[in-house]
Amino acid sequence: MVARNSANNNKRVIMRRQQVACAVEPAHDPTLPPPRTGAPVRYGRDGRKLPPHTFQPGQSGNPNGRPKNVGDVRRIARTYSEDALKTLAEIMQDKDIAPPARVAAAQCLLDRGYGKPTQQVELSVSSAFDELSDEDLDEYIARQAAIIAVTQSVKTKKENKE
Repeated sequence: MVARNSANNNKRVIMRRQQVACAVEPAHDPTLPPPRTGAPVRYGRDGRKLPPHTFQPGQSGNPNGRPKNVGDVRRIARTYSEDALKTLAEIMQDKDIAPPARVAAAQCLLDRGYGKPTQQVELSVSSAFDELSDEDLDEYIARQAAIIAVTQSVKTKKENKE
């Protein structure tokens, strides 16, 4: 019983030391370059530096979008399609190759020849509108139209003031 309590106390001491170590920034090593002054330096629980966030919220990581040369890649890939189909057929028919690889090759051939099978998705949507009567729906629509009219008039007043 005593050994168990001391083990628990040791765990608590270690956990507390880790918490304190996380809260205090480690001293600057003079052999390293000085830290950047822009973004704040953050430290993880193990005392290692966390990488700074590169992008601000709302800023895109790819501002120029998808590269335009995708068509060239597709055109080049299509030149190898006949060889790829032959290779898949050879793998599928080779009895020395593992069955999972043969099945995967056969599946690829079928997908390219006939397309992937369509998947049926069942969707049932119920809403509070299903339970409302026609009169209640008309009243709801009238209230929403009034709200839209008020917000549009407020917007036009603000635009006119500017």
